[in-house]
Amino acid sequence: MPATKTKQSSKATVSGLQGPWVPFGQAKVYDKIWSGKKVPPDAWRVLFWLTNRMTGAVKYEDDPHIYGVVAGSNTISYREIASDLQCCWRSVQRSIQWLADKEMISRGRSGLGEEYRYCVIDSIRQFELVTIPGDSAPETDAQEVQEPDISFLDEPDELQDYAETLDEDQVSPEPTLPSEPPTVAPQPQPVPPPIIKVNCPMPHCTRQEPESGIDKHMATRDHLCADCKVRYHTKFELTACQSKHLDEYKAERKAKEEAAWVAMEPWQRRNKWEKDKATGIHAGWTSFGRWRKGEEFNE
Repeated sequence: MPATKTKQSSKATVSGLQGPWVPFGQAKVYDKIWSGKKVPPDAWRVLFWLTNRMTGAVKYEDDPHIYGVVAGSNTISYREIASDLQCCWRSVQRSIQWLADKEMISRGRSGLGEEYRYCVIDSIRQFELVTIPGDSAPETDAQEVQEPDISFLDEPDELQDYAETLDEDQVSPEPTLPSEPPTVAPQPQPVPPPIIKVNCPMPHCTRQEPESGIDKHMATRDHLCADCKVRYHTKFELTACQSKHLDEYKAERKAKEEAAWVAMEPWQRRNKWEKDKATGIHAGWTSFGRWRKGEEFNE
């Protein structure tokens, strides 16, 4: 029996090409100062993830490096980065530890489990630089922050001792505040006269304009009726005018046909009806002229 290869299952790492997270070149993410370092592919992808989420840059006066603030100094967990990169969170943890050892990033624990605040050191991304006096902040846990120094509360108040040694004549009187000027009630403003608007004289136009602007509104008529040579504002008004002319033409034509039918002799009406019937039947219509399908001739 020939040997068969068994399928090996392994966890995906951040160097895998899952989704849109493809490794980018070194020059696109970091400065040339790291060109001589051999950076693992997993660490490059985590570094690109952090660089892509930078929101600002900070520089301390006593530190030559520039710190790129990631996500506005909000806490980020390993699982959040692993979810975007589609990999195991332990692979992200190893990559961040490698970057921190090489001083390519800095991180500070927030005290909320495996969540840190990150900064990219000397990133190629440019932001408005904020200079802070002093050295860079130490990377300490939130639980290890020292208590504030309040020993100054036990020291004697030198200002109070000096005030007690002064005589009452030497003490300057309390300053008096100037009296407030009397308030003046605001004068009522005159009410402008109401603007009277008039309707457009066109039959289908509902526009209302002031009397001074009605001429300007009438100058915007761009639709001309070919029958009555009247201009309108909109296509709707022009269509209504054309429909009115068509109805008038049909009514006039029907009146002429009725007058001609009344003036015919009975035999002429019969011949006209028979001619209309033959034309309608030949064309397959239900009516034509004076003929209607199913009706007999009626004088």
